[in-house]
Amino acid sequence: MNKIQVPHDYRLLSLPDLISSRRDFLVAALSGLLLGLLFFWIGPILTLAILTVLVFVFVIFKAPEFVILIMLVFASGLLPQNWNRSFDLFVGHFQLTDLILVALLCLTIFRAITERDFKLRKTPLNLPIALFSGVVFLGIGTAVVKHGVKFSYATYEARILLYYTLFFAVINLIRTRQQIYRLIYGIFAIGIFIALTLILQVMLGFSFPSVFETYFKSDLLARAYHPGLIAVYMTIMALICLLVFPRPLSQVVMIWIALFVLGLGNSVSLGRNIVISTLFSLFLLLFLLNESQRKHWLQNILALALFAIAVFSLLKMITPTAAILDYPEALVERFTHFFETDALSPDETVLWRVEEIGFAWEKIEASPILGIGFRTYYRPPFSETDTLQSFIHNGYLWLWLKTGFFGLVLFLWIMAIFLVRGIRGWSKNPDRFLSATSLSFVLVILAMLISDFVAPLLVSDFNLAFFATGMGIVESIAALKQDSG
Repeated sequence: MNKIQVPHDYRLLSLPDLISSRRDFLVAALSGLLLGLLFFWIGPILTLAILTVLVFVFVIFKAPEFVILIMLVFASGLLPQNWNRSFDLFVGHFQLTDLILVALLCLTIFRAITERDFKLRKTPLNLPIALFSGVVFLGIGTAVVKHGVKFSYATYEARILLYYTLFFAVINLIRTRQQIYRLIYGIFAIGIFIALTLILQVMLGFSFPSVFETYFKSDLLARAYHPGLIAVYMTIMALICLLVFPRPLSQVVMIWIALFVLGLGNSVSLGRNIVISTLFSLFLLLFLLNESQRKHWLQNILALALFAIAVFSLLKMITPTAAILDYPEALVERFTHFFETDALSPDETVLWRVEEIGFAWEKIEASPILGIGFRTYYRPPFSETDTLQSFIHNGYLWLWLKTGFFGLVLFLWIMAIFLVRGIRGWSKNPDRFLSATSLSFVLVILAMLISDFVAPLLVSDFNLAFFATGMGIVESIAALKQDSG
């Protein structure tokens, strides 16, 4: 009788395997039973909340970069504002993203205490960011104690600045090359998606709400004030810096296409300050490149310009009435209008900003060290509908007013250290993608520092979480070499 041949790759379960499989089955069965009991005891909503918390805890431990990206998605305005739920806790008023930030910082401390191999990374930015955070709390006290501002009002602006502490979570929790890549690609995805939604909104008209109405201002052209434009800008600068290095033609063309879409989406903001600041940053880029890199980059930029002109002209011929094509022309007209009119005439916004500086300086002279704290009015209203008496367009005076002299000095210290380290270290990384991205985020901060003279982008909105993340990514990239060494 022939014996039955058992395939060589088949084997019966050993006793440990059998026990393990039964154990897994038992755990799954008990988990299902527990969820069923919770469903009947506390209802589906609380059961779903518990499941969400458990999933969040698992993800924040295993892949904190995705939790950081969740924060950035909220900060970018991709999700409705009411999804970022508010909670009244015993120490104040918090939003969901505030609690996520606290969770990331607590995880950093927890791992440093409980894991022997987990050491907090030391960078020259740690001390000034920590001191700056302390001065922010001092600004809350100044507003509440000296000027009678409600605590909940003062903490709103303070919470914005405290998002710079996201830097500590990035630099300590994002430790591998794969994590850095995922975080960078996530920012790119947010930027591209926002650019596409802005273009779609303008092309389809505002009867189809792909972008929330609060992010547009009615005018001859609906101008976007979208918080996610920071992600669009960061992606643009990263792709521009990627053109420094030789790449296959197919990749270069893909970068051109992405830059055209991103640039068209960014033009919906009609922001002159961003364009001017970017030009200064690109001049610095030319200075930082060696001769061969500079030549290669200029060739790519020239080809990109010709590509953009060709595509724009083609679209103009195919769909001459497309509203989105009016924005690049409108942006050029805004530049020419600035030089053709009296900038200090009552019809121009420059006059209001000059008046803001005058009122702000009076308050600074009265209290140069402590300032006036957060959410304290520094000027009378300019009109019956003006509700921005605590807002000022100059970001540096904004800081001096609200955090005092030490807040301004610490902020400038942070930015100076970051720029110097970024400029010195970007070219030392052998990974061209990380090298270009590191350089681009340095140029973004430089552009924002220039722009802050007329628009306080670095200090006045929750989307500064993108800047804190970018700074953390640059330092994490630098730390990769230290860790391997």
